[in-house]
Amino acid sequence: MKIQFYKKIYFIFICLLVLLFLSCASIAGQQHDEIVYTAINLASSYVSKNMYEEALSVYDRAIKEAADFRLNYNKAIILSSLNRFEEAAQLCNESFAIYPYIISFKKAEAYYLSMSGNTNAQIDVLNEIINLNPYDIETRKQLIDLYLSIDNKNEALNNAVWLFEHGSADVDTVQILYSINPDEWSQLYNLLKN
Repeated sequence: MKIQFYKKIYFIFICLLVLLFLSCASIAGQQHDEIVYTAINLASSYVSKNMYEEALSVYDRAIKEAADFRLNYNKAIILSSLNRFEEAAQLCNESFAIYPYIISFKKAEAYYLSMSGNTNAQIDVLNEIINLNPYDIETRKQLIDLYLSIDNKNEALNNAVWLFEHGSADVDTVQILYSINPDEWSQLYNLLKN
């Protein structure tokens, strides 16, 4: 009977520890969110007054206090507003390493690289996105356009054929295929065009 009593006391003690831990975690989570929301609101206020450097400073301070994907994403937007596209792209790359489930960082990185004129790096990032999600049709079409812009018709054709073979056999895809290789795709193109 004494052992049963100690087991009950031990169980109650463990439950109290778990509750204490959960309440601490909840308080920490609330503080974290308060920092994030306050930083976003303050930075937005600065942006509305065209005070981008001040907004950037707010995000830098907030990130030191509460690392959060929202802060990183918004900081990248501010960097791009300052035409610091390479820095914005780098921040998105680093953020994706921390938050690999947020593919938006890779898409933003590709966008900022396009704004900086770094086509080869943009192609690399778009290929990373395609490797993560081969069925991302819009990204694949962006990639095709980029390959065509640098006259790499083989890669453009490979991606367009992939689209055609994997469920995107629409007029747009056939038009891309026709523009790359008219001899092979003219019959289907003319059929769909009419």
